[in-house]
Amino acid sequence: MKIFSALTIAAAVAFASELAARYLLRMIPGSVIGIILMTALLYAKVVKYNAISEVSGFFLDNIVFFLIPVVVSSAQLSRYAGGFAFKIIILIFAGTIIVMVITGISAQLLTKLFYRDKKQKTGADV
Repeated sequence: MKIFSALTIAAAVAFASELAARYLLRMIPGSVIGIILMTALLYAKVVKYNAISEVSGFFLDNIVFFLIPVVVSSAQLSRYAGGFAFKIIILIFAGTIIVMVITGISAQLLTKLFYRDKKQKTGADV
C-alpha cells in the first residue's frame, strides 16, 4: 500500500505540474515545475520523505530504461537532420554538460543553505 500511495503522490505532482505548464507557465517545462513543486512539498513537510523514498529510489535505479526512447530517437537523427546531425549531437552534448554543471552548483548551494539554517537552529556543527 505504501508503494501505491507514493506512486499516487508522484503522479499527482506530475499531473499538476503539467497542467501548470500548459495553462499558467507556458515557458517553463512541466518537469521543472514538478521538481520545484515536489521540493516545496517536501520542504514544507506536506509530503514526508519516507513516503516517497522507495518509489523515487526505484526510478533512480532504473533511469536507464526511461532514457531508451531518447537514445533510439537520437540514433535516427541522421535520417532527418542530414548534414547537421554532427552539429546537433555536439549541441546536445554541450547542453547536457551545461545542465549537469548548473544542477550540481545549484544542489551544492541549496545543500549549504539548508544545512546553514539547520546549523543555526541547533547551534551544532553539521
